Amino acid sequence: MDSIEKAEDRPKSHSSDRDNEELEILDKQLRISDTAVGYTTLYRYATGRDQVIICLCSIVAAGSGVVMPLMTIVFGQFGGTFSALLSDSISISHFNHQVDHFATYYVYLASFFSAILIAFIKSWRLALIMLAVIVAIVLVMGGAGKQMKAFGEKSLESSATGVLMAEEAISSIRIATAFGVQDHISRKYDGQMRETWRMDFRSKAALGLMIAAMMCILNLQYGLAFWQGGVLPGHGDISVSHILTVLFASMMAGVSFGHIAPHLGVFGTAVASARKIFATIDRIPLIDSETDSGDKLDRFSGKVIFDSVRLVYPSRPSVAVFNDFSLTIPSGRTTAIVGPSGCGKSSLVGLIERFYLPVEGKILLDGHDICNLNLRWLRSQMSLAGQDPVLFNTSIYNNIAHGLLKEASKHATRESTDSLVEKAARLANAYDFISGLGCSFGWKLALVCTSTVPVLLACGWAGMQVMAKLEKRMKPKPGEFVALVGASGSGKSTIISLIERFYDPQSGTILVDGQDTSAYNLRQYQSQLALVSQETLLFSGSIRDNMTAGDDTRLTEADISRACECANLQEYIQSLPDGIQTQVGTKGGLLSGGQKQRMAIAKALLRAPKVLALDRAGGGRTTIAISHRLSTIQKADLIYVFDGGRVVEKGRHGELMDKRGMYWELVEMQRLGRNGEGEGEQ
Repeated sequence: MDSIEKAEDRPKSHSSDRDNEELEILDKQLRISDTAVGYTTLYRYATGRDQVIICLCSIVAAGSGVVMPLMTIVFGQFGGTFSALLSDSISISHFNHQVDHFATYYVYLASFFSAILIAFIKSWRLALIMLAVIVAIVLVMGGAGKQMKAFGEKSLESSATGVLMAEEAISSIRIATAFGVQDHISRKYDGQMRETWRMDFRSKAALGLMIAAMMCILNLQYGLAFWQGGVLPGHGDISVSHILTVLFASMMAGVSFGHIAPHLGVFGTAVASARKIFATIDRIPLIDSETDSGDKLDRFSGKVIFDSVRLVYPSRPSVAVFNDFSLTIPSGRTTAIVGPSGCGKSSLVGLIERFYLPVEGKILLDGHDICNLNLRWLRSQMSLAGQDPVLFNTSIYNNIAHGLLKEASKHATRESTDSLVEKAARLANAYDFISGLGCSFGWKLALVCTSTVPVLLACGWAGMQVMAKLEKRMKPKPGEFVALVGASGSGKSTIISLIERFYDPQSGTILVDGQDTSAYNLRQYQSQLALVSQETLLFSGSIRDNMTAGDDTRLTEADISRACECANLQEYIQSLPDGIQTQVGTKGGLLSGGQKQRMAIAKALLRAPKVLALDRAGGGRTTIAISHRLSTIQKADLIYVFDGGRVVEKGRHGELMDKRGMYWELVEMQRLGRNGEGEGEQ
C-alpha cells in the first residue's frame, strides 16, 4: 500500500449554510415527489389496444343505460292516456292505438344524459327543482370519497408494514424459533394488523355512510317529486303526463348516480395504491445507474483517492461516519481495511460503488471524480463480495454467470461461458463443493447426471442411515468449549440444527444431560439454548426491542448494559443520538455486519443459556462454535474436524497439529506467511 493519508484536523464548521447544504444533499438522495393520481391516471400504462377495448366497453355500457331513461317517456304518456280514458276524453279504440304506439319507443336511442335532457324538455321548472337532488348526491360522493381515499392510503401503508414484518419473520424463522420469540412477533404483527383493520374499517364506514346518505336523499327525492307534482298541475302549467315523465326521469338520474357509489371504494383503493407506485416510478434518482451521461475512461490503472470526504447517511443525518477523511488506495495491490465494528469499513465500499454521495470532498479514480463518471460503466469495472451474500432462486451456474458483464455475455458462446464459470468456481475454492452436489457445470454433464439420479437417491438414503448412526458421535462435557471445523458443506451447521431440533434424526439419538432431546418440551428446551448464526438477521424495531425480544419484564437495564459490554457493543450504542432506542431498519439494514453480529451475541448472552452455539470463540458455558477462522478456536477444550458429513478427527489444537492430518492441512492453508503476517478464510 502506498500510503494511508490522515488529513489534518480542520475546525468544525457549524454554520447554518453548511448544515443546509448537507440536508439538501441528503434530501436529494431520498426525495420522492408526490404524484397526483386521479381515476384516469390508473390507465396511464394501457396500450392502444387496451384503450380501444375500454372505449368500446364504455360505449356499449352507455348504450345499455341510455335505453332506461326513454322508459320515462313511455310511462308519462301511459299515465296521460290512462287519465284521459278515465275522464272519458278518448275512446277505447283510441286508447288501444296509443298503447301500441308507445311500445315503439323501445327502439329509439338517446344520449348518455337522456334522462336529464328529457326532464328539461318536458318541464324545465320541475327539472331544476329535481336537479337539487343530484347536486346533493354529488356533494355527498365527493366528501365521502375524499375520506375513503385518505383512510385507504393509511390502511395500505399499515398493511405494507405488516407484510414486511411477516416476511422478516418467515425469512428468519430459525432465529425466531431458536430464541422462542414467536409469540412476541405474533403480538407485534397482530397490533399492526389491528391498525390496518381500524383504517380499513374507517374507509368502509365512509363508504357505508355515503351509500346511506345517498339512499336517504333518493327517498327524500320521492317526497319532493310528489309534492311538486301535486302543486304544478293546479296552476295549469304542466300536464299529468309531463309531470310523470319529469319525475321518473329525474329519479332515474339520481338512482343511476347511486349505483356508482359502491364502485367508488374500488377506485379509491386503486388510487391509493397507484399513488405510491407511480411516485416511485416517476422518481428520477440522484444516483441514476440507467442514464448514459457521464465519462467512460478508455484506460485506467485503478488508483482510488478519498479526498477530505465527509459522509452522513440519509437515515441518520445527525451522525457523521467520516469527517475530513482522506485515504489512498494504490492500483494493482491488495489493500486491507481493518477496524472495530461501525468504524466505516463497509462505508468505504458504499462510497466507491456510489451507493451514497459524500456531503463534502471527492472520491477520485485515477484523478477523475467518480461523480463525473458514467455510473453503469463504473460499476461494471468493479466486483463486490458483500458481508451478507444474496443468491437468486436459480441454479448455481446461473448465479455465478450473473457476474459476467452484460455486454460480454451477449456475444459469448455456451462453451466459453462454461469455461469462465468453472474457472471462477475454482478460484473461489467452490468447485469441489459444487461438484459434490452431483450436476455442476454445463448441459453436457447434466445429461450424464440425470441418468444417475435413481442411484444417487438410493445411496443418499442409505448413507443418511449410516451417517446418523456412526459418523456423528460427539460427547461434549458440561461447560466445555467445543469447536467444529471443516470445509464448506461438511455438516457443521447441521449439528447445530439437530441440537436446536430444527430437524430430528431419522435414526440415532441426541442426548442432553442423558435424556433424548425429543422427550423435552420443545419450547422449554429451546429456551435453554442460544444461537448466533452465520447470517445475522434482526427484526424491524429498536436495538432494545431486538435484544429483549418481548422479554423486557424479566430483564433489567443493568442486564442489558452488561450483555452489551460483553459483546463490545455498549460504546457504539452510547454514541447514537437515540441510544438503545435507535431503529435498526428492515432486517437490521441500518447497522454494519459487525454491529449486527455483536447485537446477536448480546441477545444470546441475555438469555443466560445452558448451551451457546456460535460461529466464533466463546466460553463460560457449554459452547459449540462453528468457524472457518481456526485462530478463533485454538483454545477450545475439544475440536471436531468434519469432512463429508462425518467426524474424521477430534482433540485439542496441539494434539491435532501433532497428528498432521486434515486439521493440520486446514491450518496450513490459512497461513498467509511463515512470519505470522495474518490469516484468511479457507
